Amino acid sequence: MRLMPQIKGLLDFINNEEGTNFNKFPLGKSIKEETLNKLKESDIYKEVFGRALEVSASNVEFHYNNKDNFYIHIGKKGTYYIGQNPLGIENIDRFDFPLELQFNLKRGGRTKSQKEKGLVNFSFSGELKLKNSNIKSESFTE
Repeated sequence: MRLMPQIKGLLDFINNEEGTNFNKFPLGKSIKEETLNKLKESDIYKEVFGRALEVSASNVEFHYNNKDNFYIHIGKKGTYYIGQNPLGIENIDRFDFPLELQFNLKRGGRTKSQKEKGLVNFSFSGELKLKNSNIKSESFTE
């Protein structure tokens, strides 16, 4: 599995603190509250959650084409092909726009047993947005 260096850095931090070998989110189990607090003070946390990360169109192509997804529709912006146009759709533009990925980390609920053991759950999500929201497809007509 190919991970962005920043995501791998978060996992490495948690693994070093917990003595675990997590390789993806969601982790699948709780971590120590102390680990989450240390994570929030770490440089890698500030790098990931302190700003949006730029994602190139080629990264999007790699990710989606490996899942056999070749098209994307963006609201009123239009439909684009990603990397390849295997259906040969005419008058469709290639998706070639920089994106920004904003990460969010939220502490979740926990059971009484988890609380007694000092464990916490958390959710980690990312939201991908167009870096420039003013794009307009050449083939898109209003």
